[in-house]
Amino acid sequence: SALLLFNLFSTYMITSLHCQVPPCLDNNWILKQSKSDEFNGTTLDNSKWDALNPSNGIGYNWGGGAYFRPANVTVENNVLQLKVERGANNNNLYSGGVRSIEHNFSYGYFEIYAKLPGYYNNGEPCGKGFWPAFWTYYVEEDEDGCRIVHDEIDILEPSGKHYADAKTNVVGWHDEHPDCEIDHVKICSEAYKHNQPLFEGYHKYAVEWLPDRIIFYFDDQPFYSHYNHPKM
Repeated sequence: SALLLFNLFSTYMITSLHCQVPPCLDNNWILKQSKSDEFNGTTLDNSKWDALNPSNGIGYNWGGGAYFRPANVTVENNVLQLKVERGANNNNLYSGGVRSIEHNFSYGYFEIYAKLPGYYNNGEPCGKGFWPAFWTYYVEEDEDGCRIVHDEIDILEPSGKHYADAKTNVVGWHDEHPDCEIDHVKICSEAYKHNQPLFEGYHKYAVEWLPDRIIFYFDDQPFYSHYNHPKM
């Protein structure tokens, strides 16, 4: 499932990371129904999501023989399924991905409840070959066609290297250099390693984006906070 919550009180501030109540359990927040989805239909809700399809200009491919295609996106038993498979002769990798239709907003709480891909290799948990991701992306351009901060918040994005143990998630956020000469600057990054493989069960991955701070959660527990630099 995926949801977005908005804070009712813009002056709400953090006093302690470890005692912070997650927004999903805080009555000061309200659910934005148009941006929430429990995937209880039989197909993807096209009023809320686009299936990534680079051939039609929706999203992009990672490169290196990895491609997104809509056929790898299905909904079944209240679960959004993003299939990963090898192409003919193992030459290419195909995956599924979705992008929110209504994506122009600032600040809020974003979460997904997900089971990540993975497998056992000789009895050891392994995530090699996968790069799961759940992130925000800022697409507005200024008059010169340059993307502006806040470019990206990574809520769930361990690289193939980090996720090789199938237990580690990496969070963080990127800035876009204001003069467009330096692209996609990584401001901060933090890794969180669970004690069990993340493909064994469902877990909640979330971020709280406030005007002065970004707070990352795993299963409703805050584990990392960092100041951001919102567009002024």
